[in-house]
Amino acid sequence: GENPPTSEVRGGGTSDVDKMLSGLRDQYARVWYVYHTTDVGRDQAAIGHWLTENAEFVSGTRFYRVDVLLYNLE
Repeated sequence: GENPPTSEVRGGGTSDVDKMLSGLRDQYARVWYVYHTTDVGRDQAAIGHWLTENAEFVSGTRFYRVDVLLYNLE
């Protein structure tokens, strides 16, 4: 019955993305990373890099042009 909290991660560069994702790690044990596969940009690359370096990949699913990835933040 409850809607899970959501956050849109955008920024002017890698430091903005790092700050946002580090803040999420302080509040949550896991995060879903959902993105459109044709939307390649600076923020998407920074998010993917941060998650690779600071989180544990759990699972992923691909829909038509949308990837849904689950990461543990602990």
